[in-house]
Amino acid sequence: MIIRNATADDLSSIVTLLKASLGETLVPKSEALWRWKHEDNPFGASYVLLAELDNQLIGLRAFLQWKWQNKNGIYKTVRAVDTATHPNHQGKGLFKKLTLQAVADCKHDGVDFVFNTPNEKSRPGYLKMGWVDQGPMPISIKPVRPVSILINKLKGITASDESHLPIADWNILTGLPEIISHTDRHLQTIVSKAYVHWRYAINPLLAYSFITDHKSYLLVYRMKSQGSIRECRIADVFALHASVDYQDLRKQFRKMLALQKADVASISHANFQRWKSSFGALFIKMKGPLVTLKQLAIDDVGFQNVKMNSAWNYSIGDMELF
Repeated sequence: MIIRNATADDLSSIVTLLKASLGETLVPKSEALWRWKHEDNPFGASYVLLAELDNQLIGLRAFLQWKWQNKNGIYKTVRAVDTATHPNHQGKGLFKKLTLQAVADCKHDGVDFVFNTPNEKSRPGYLKMGWVDQGPMPISIKPVRPVSILINKLKGITASDESHLPIADWNILTGLPEIISHTDRHLQTIVSKAYVHWRYAINPLLAYSFITDHKSYLLVYRMKSQGSIRECRIADVFALHASVDYQDLRKQFRKMLALQKADVASISHANFQRWKSSFGALFIKMKGPLVTLKQLAIDDVGFQNVKMNSAWNYSIGDMELF
């Protein structure tokens, strides 16, 4: 068996392996999706390792590049994302072998740490390979239409995924001021209009929309239905000017919730704390996805700080699966 880095010539075989390993789920497996996610990322192309046996791909492991910053500087990191093992070779330790090799390669390249949000099934495997729990990402939830939630639940009505606003015209990005990157003590994604365009405007998996005054703020959201509840998920809020028009943001936020017929609104607790003057009261702090980390090139003191949940200012958009 050979373990090697992926090349552009492997793309078709990679998609074939993903389909054989994972099947045709709600997440499509296509060359276009792979290119968007792993090649067009403004932080750089992903680290992708392949396992090959008798000229056939039997396993892959992909780490998505990401960059965070705080007042101490920039952190080069990766997010553990896609993995696949051919059905004929599962249960042979291939996932672990590829993951540990990818970890070693990233550390050699100066990557500071790995982060991800594994599910309960995969989390024990990561912990055995040296990942550590940071804890659950705090989420703030606001009931918008509690009576509607109760009625829908009693009647067994399933919430609609339908959007009540026109399709978002992301071309407005070109005319907006550049996004301001805050550099305080909290870790946050290094953002730019190029990042927003990649992450939200041309995302082939999820449909995002936004509200903006075109001069001081940009709020990105998507609608998600869960059973009888229609949720407005606030993925990110960006400042476009040192002086944000919080009053207008609050007005447009309320109008958007009404037009979208949202039953609840959700936002990362860190983003809520930063922008709470625009979102009002009645937000309830809850536990979100569990975050795990693995130390690579970052020193011990730096990693101890990174491990603290309070050191982060991540948004839902940073951590949601895509």
